[in-house]
Amino acid sequence: MKRYVLDSYTILAYSGMEAGAQTVTNIFKKALANEAEIYMSVINWGETYYIILREGGEQKAELYRLTFARYPIIVDIGH
Repeated sequence: MKRYVLDSYTILAYSGMEAGAQTVTNIFKKALANEAEIYMSVINWGETYYIILREGGEQKAELYRLTFARYPIIVDIGH
């Protein structure tokens, strides 16, 4: 199974439909179909959430938090 490590830039590119957004979309689709594993550290997720909150407001940040809760992203790097 293919594994991908995401950082804040990846999610921000995806959310803003910037260069590489389609590639990230395909990775998410594979993860939802159990064809890939995606990882993101809790630190990168916190940075991503903060940037979305700052630039898009609380409602948009919460939308992304709830949306990404669906994905099998493993964020705990303590183990």
